[in-house]
Amino acid sequence: MNARTDASSKFGENHKWGFFPSASVAWNISQEDFMRYVDIVDNLKVRLGYGLAGNQGGISSYTTMNLAKPNGVTPAGNLPMVTFETLRNVNPNLKWEVKKTFNAGADLEMYGSRLILSVNYYKSKTSDILYLYPEHIL
Repeated sequence: MNARTDASSKFGENHKWGFFPSASVAWNISQEDFMRYVDIVDNLKVRLGYGLAGNQGGISSYTTMNLAKPNGVTPAGNLPMVTFETLRNVNPNLKWEVKKTFNAGADLEMYGSRLILSVNYYKSKTSDILYLYPEHIL
């Protein structure tokens, strides 16, 4: 088992920290007492694993901060004053991209390890994908 927490200033105030646990187990069946009389099997093992991994690479720093640019000049009394427009709003709910991974497998060695079989299953699902979209799409 493993549990990791990470923090990043790239994310909003509500989600700066991410929690990413993982666990894996394996059972070497060939080492059990009931297998000692099965001469043709040298090794038989089953494996399972599940875990979460966080990613912050899809966005640049300061993405959650307000961004403004000058857009004109207006008179304020006898002086000109520069006005600004908002380019990007603050997003306090921007959070970690998370990849959930499940894997299972079995290994079999037989006949003095002359026949080796391995079967694996792997499934991965990513949520809250981080991606910078061009302005014209938004």
